[in-house]
Amino acid sequence: MKIIRVAVLTGVLIVMVPMCTGRNNARTSESQVDKAIDTVATAIAQKSDVIKDSKIGIFDFTTIDGTVTPATKQVSTRLLGKLVDSTKLIIIERSELDKILKAQEIEQTGIVDTDTVKSTGGISSIDVMITGTLVPTIGGGELSVKVTDISSGRIYTMTSVAYPVKESTPSKSDKELAKIYREHPDKLDTLNRTYNELIRLGSNRPAVFLLAMLDSEDLTKIDPKVKRKLMRIKEKIFSEIPKLQRRVMILRKNISLLREYTPERYNRLSDRKKELIKGIPEKIQ
Repeated sequence: MKIIRVAVLTGVLIVMVPMCTGRNNARTSESQVDKAIDTVATAIAQKSDVIKDSKIGIFDFTTIDGTVTPATKQVSTRLLGKLVDSTKLIIIERSELDKILKAQEIEQTGIVDTDTVKSTGGISSIDVMITGTLVPTIGGGELSVKVTDISSGRIYTMTSVAYPVKESTPSKSDKELAKIYREHPDKLDTLNRTYNELIRLGSNRPAVFLLAMLDSEDLTKIDPKVKRKLMRIKEKIFSEIPKLQRRVMILRKNISLLREYTPERYNRLSDRKKELIKGIPEKIQ
């Protein structure tokens, strides 16, 4: 396995990240982000004795809705670069981390956290995971980076760095998610992970999507023949892929959180469920 000796990264850090337009603003934004990352790297270096013997994986950062974008990936890469230059922690090389995730069926397409990792049986050869989220605000933004022990779920430290940027106006949806982030930070990852996974399943694995989304009321409305077909598919899928059964159980548990905290997202998923129910004989697989 390829590893790089870099800094200890233990905690949650917050960096203001701009959402701006125009060449001058973009240039200013780059400078501000670099300054913030420098400050964060220095703070992390001061914690270098905490996990000096741990193997660390830095995951792609995401937007507040759990999406990986070129900008969020760039921030995580730049932070890594600063740490490589200034400290001595053991960190898994990026290409090697991608291979590990692929081998253990963990997608780098959105939220990855300890719940996701544990549901797949853990990530071999990694002790600590680093994840981050970009949170837009009026006049700037925040980057929340969490450093977690994979086996225990322990979060090591919290550090914050903030700076203002002109012409930054978050969307209505981002404002709502930011409010959840402020009031219920422990729930945001769960909400994003659940929603994004269900969106993917609704397109790629409609049968699994329905197994997660259908409730007792839905089952009473489905044609008995279709219901039996769905149950046969359920038995087949779960017997072939036991891990998928655990994921469906977790999704079903978290759907109630979507309904409570992000009803607009829940309604989108419900619309997709209705579409699939109408076309079960043709679309389910």
